[in-house]
Amino acid sequence: MDSEKHKIDLSKVFRTNGYLLPADESEVEAFEANLVISDDLPVEWENPVNILTRGKRQATKLTNPETDQDAVNNLAMAARDGNTISEAVRKQMNNDRKNSGNK
Repeated sequence: MDSEKHKIDLSKVFRTNGYLLPADESEVEAFEANLVISDDLPVEWENPVNILTRGKRQATKLTNPETDQDAVNNLAMAARDGNTISEAVRKQMNNDRKNSGNK
């Protein structure tokens, strides 16, 4: 069947990008096996006032090199019922992004 070729495993896409919790104990164990834990706390944690006075930090966008960007784009288009983003909506999105401080 030709449609099987284009089938997307949504749970795999979401889990790969950290949007789903582990499904069972084996997934938790696999995560913990790759987790490096350090007993050393950052020096700045000794004085919480230093953390507060440094102000707001820019958020870091985490990306996964294994993410199938075509699948993500297909999901985004499906959320729009297959429609493209109109120029007016795109301008509003860009203005909102600029006004929120995210680039």
